[in-house]
Amino acid sequence: MSRVLRLTTALVALALCGAVASPAAAQTATASLTATVVVDGVLPLTATFEQNLNFGVVVAGTPGTPASPANFGRILVEGENNAPVTFSWTLPTVLTRVGGAQTIPIGFNSTDDGKFFDDLNAVTGTYNPNITQATALSATGRLKVGISGTVTPAATAISGTYEEQITLTVSYI
Repeated sequence: MSRVLRLTTALVALALCGAVASPAAAQTATASLTATVVVDGVLPLTATFEQNLNFGVVVAGTPGTPASPANFGRILVEGENNAPVTFSWTLPTVLTRVGGAQTIPIGFNSTDDGKFFDDLNAVTGTYNPNITQATALSATGRLKVGISGTVTPAATAISGTYEEQITLTVSYI
């Protein structure tokens, strides 16, 4: 055979081997990324206890109310600036004597026992604490609400401290 023919045959054979040969090993590549978002959302609502509702000393047989706004119960609500909210109170109908089972009635006037306060704790308005209220947080995201009431111990009421929980629930509208 001639050198040209052998060379041509060798080249053809080499080309055929390359055409039918598979890659030596499958290759894989991976990459990762992080998904990031900054949400300009709504601040969570918080409710912070400020002052218990304090009736002071009440004489048995005589109705009693807090002596001044400084004795009204107060809670500070904070959240999104100017956000509309609803709030409601879970109100007891009696106070129970600490260490006993005796009770005295407590009531909440529908016209003025709910109180709005400014940051200096001055009363700025009233509302009915017996129903859900709709309002808005201030331009700084604050709302200070409070409560007053009337206790009416019987003339035979046993001396002692009487108390019960009053709960405020606030929600964004």
